[in-house]
Amino acid sequence: MIEKCIVEKKDINITFRGITASPSGIMIQGFIDNNELNAIRDRLRTEFKNSNLEQSLDKRYSIQTAHSTIVRFRTELSQKRKLLEFLDKNINYDFGTFKVNEFELVYNDWYQREKHVKEIYKFVTEK
Repeated sequence: MIEKCIVEKKDINITFRGITASPSGIMIQGFIDNNELNAIRDRLRTEFKNSNLEQSLDKRYSIQTAHSTIVRFRTELSQKRKLLEFLDKNINYDFGTFKVNEFELVYNDWYQREKHVKEIYKFVTEK
């Protein structure tokens, strides 16, 4: 089922530029140079809906972007003002671009705790 979601292998490049913060964490914003990642997600959504498998791909919200969560807050911040000043100063920082060679479809919890992460399928975009 999952294999047919990769119809053809197209390059996926992600540029990480800019910081987004919320009360629960800090993310680096990812910008994709084409629509291939969203096309794969849409095909996965269709395949899961047409199967008997339980899925939670859009349980919280429909994912349409790329990002990297770099910090999750576990407790109240003790130096909130300093962190906000740092984030404001670096809000548009360019972290660079990379080509995706593989990515994984995983089952996980919100915190990506290793004991809860289970690889479902590994997509290899380049050999």
